[in-house]
Amino acid sequence: MAASNASTASRCHALLTESLTKLTWWLSTILRIRRRGRSRNSSILFLLTLAALATRLHRISVDNRVVWDETHFGRFATRYINGEFYLDVHPPLGKLLLTLVYRTLGYIGDFEFNSGDTYPSSVPFVAARCVQAFLGALLAPVSVLILQTLHLPAAWAWTAGASVALDNALIGISRIVVLDSMLLLANASSVYAFLCFKQAQKRRLQLALVLGAALGLLCSIKLVGLLTLAVFNAFLIGDIIIYRGTAKGWLQELICLLSINGIPSLVYVLGFLAQSSIFRNYTPEADHMGSEYVTRLNNSALSLQHPTTRSGSFVVLRAAEYPFAYLSAYAASNSSEYVLATRRRLAVEDYWRVQPPRSQFCVVD
Repeated sequence: MAASNASTASRCHALLTESLTKLTWWLSTILRIRRRGRSRNSSILFLLTLAALATRLHRISVDNRVVWDETHFGRFATRYINGEFYLDVHPPLGKLLLTLVYRTLGYIGDFEFNSGDTYPSSVPFVAARCVQAFLGALLAPVSVLILQTLHLPAAWAWTAGASVALDNALIGISRIVVLDSMLLLANASSVYAFLCFKQAQKRRLQLALVLGAALGLLCSIKLVGLLTLAVFNAFLIGDIIIYRGTAKGWLQELICLLSINGIPSLVYVLGFLAQSSIFRNYTPEADHMGSEYVTRLNNSALSLQHPTTRSGSFVVLRAAEYPFAYLSAYAASNSSEYVLATRRRLAVEDYWRVQPPRSQFCVVD
């Protein structure tokens, strides 16, 4: 009987050992397959990025003239470098980043960027275009990652990535120095970060911070990013409303929501603060900002006078309303391009100069 029990125990021990050995082998095999799959996926993403970059860099230096909206963003960079005030409809962060690229590459702000003009040797336009081409090329792998995160078939993901890499419109917009490549990449990165945040079970606050930073960059390049932020908020607020977990979990979700909205607001404000610190020289466009702001700019009439009103001081008569008048028209240039010309007439403030009482009381300066 004892011998039988011993034999049974030995067989059970042998069977358990064999089972553990097979389980260990299967686990190691699965891990190797996953590592190979991840390595293969990374390799294909790298090759796809190289292909997208090749299509965007091909003969990028052939056209050495100011192309399309390069005239606007080049002038913005010139004004930033020279510290000259200007007005524009877009938030400043994207233009500040373009200026950083130009300044890092050695541009000193000595070119007018008139449409169709030939670039001088002092403007590193080829290198600046290459930076935009690189940002545009990154859109292809991010598109693949988005579809993979949605658990769509691999063929769909790679087809989408190849389409982005070879799309003629995306290639064209990535070959000039404008905000579009930066904007599209920021938007795609925000979508990818949002999907990762939605599917994550751990480190949700860290992912929320990353998502907030991506949205901050997006909304601070162009205000169209607010549409993406609104869509994300609709999903996140809905999740909080239907949340059925603990009070601590609900509070964490609320903190994530506040982070996703608070960080873009902070980035947006910091962009304007950086722009305000750069603007130091007066231009006629600064009159839109009012006398208090103009006083702080160099070379303005108001900055040259004493803080208190005295003989010879400038006095501002401000209208109760702001009767702006806009007139826009398409004017054909000598080339085949069409230029949108906008004229603005400002009737907000009138500047008067105080004269001594014995002479004329006040005259228009």
